Amino acid sequence: MVTSRNKFKLQWLHTLEVANDLLYLRILISRITIDSRSTISYIRKSLSELNDYMASTDYNVTTFNGFVRLRIALNTRGETSSNFLINLFKGYLLALDKEFNMYIEQKKNDYEEG
Repeated sequence: MVTSRNKFKLQWLHTLEVANDLLYLRILISRITIDSRSTISYIRKSLSELNDYMASTDYNVTTFNGFVRLRIALNTRGETSSNFLINLFKGYLLALDKEFNMYIEQKKNDYEEG
């Protein structure tokens, strides 16, 4: 995006010159909204595949936790995921540490019991 004093040029599929400030703001907001929706979709997909990610880290819980923290960004966008904990438990239960698995299984049971 290139701005000038009286005109704004938006680089998208083609160059669009906009002389009206309100129209420029409307176009800018529409582009940001599209990006936010695609970002939210990507985050939701990532959260649904936490078990796959755990396997890809060679079952490294520390690396897994860092990935999960980044994906929690869904909440900062005003969105929620009703199955976040279910997917989180599914990922954690793939860890190779038996004591850790017992701990997570207990947390999962506590969650399911309310």
